Amino acid sequence: INTSYLNALVHLGQLDNALNQVRGMLPCVRDGKITSICEEMSLKNEMIPLHSIIPSAVQASWRLNRWDVLDQLLDVSISSSKNLIHDNNIVQKDGLEAQYSIAVGKAMFALHERNEQGVISALKEARESIIPSLSVAAQENYTRAYPYLLKLHCLREIEDSCNLLCQPETCNSRVQSFADMVNTDWGWNSRLESSGENTSASINIITTRLGLAQIASNTTIEASLWLEAGKRARKGRLYHVAENSLSHAEALYRRLHSENSSSIVDISTSDRLDISLSE
Repeated sequence: INTSYLNALVHLGQLDNALNQVRGMLPCVRDGKITSICEEMSLKNEMIPLHSIIPSAVQASWRLNRWDVLDQLLDVSISSSKNLIHDNNIVQKDGLEAQYSIAVGKAMFALHERNEQGVISALKEARESIIPSLSVAAQENYTRAYPYLLKLHCLREIEDSCNLLCQPETCNSRVQSFADMVNTDWGWNSRLESSGENTSASINIITTRLGLAQIASNTTIEASLWLEAGKRARKGRLYHVAENSLSHAEALYRRLHSENSSSIVDISTSDRLDISLSE
């Protein structure tokens, strides 16, 4: 399995495919521990160590709300780290990137479990994985530092939502409170506008927000985020990403329409036409 291939699948929104690619190796795992057979298979077939491919599956699982799979992957990542990541040749940039992705997965899982301390611990781990690279990049120029600042921005939005999402769920109050915070205190719209014309940056922010909206069970905000992602991806000529995002948005808006006819917001046919003509 090629790490770049997995990253591409996640970037294009082919989350089930990416997850299945990695889960194909997990039968070699017993009770959260990598067996010697699995390690031998990796060496014999010259496959990338598990710690290098699990981060993609971790992101795919929380984006798909596959919490049982995420729980298993996080257990495997702990064993993988103990066995592999202490190699001095590994604990460099790739190791820090893996640590960040897994830490975000831990934070999302803790939010799902309403474990506030778990969220705080995971965010601390994620920030610690960013600082070394940010310190180096900041000495060069802003452009080099920007991707790391973007990650800190995403972590801050997870932190903002922690107090609300870790509260006990009570009918529609949690859903409405989340919507109110998005539109007022958190200022999601103005924050997203600050990313400017950087399509990749805006979609990364939206991806984090989609995870939070799903945990909050706010379908209306989730649908609007998919629609925004689709529009921005199309504008950035990421047509496959745009098509996938708009398909999700359309499905969610139809679901809202079936639940409440007054909430329907159709995706304009021009959105889909522009995509098909550009491909």
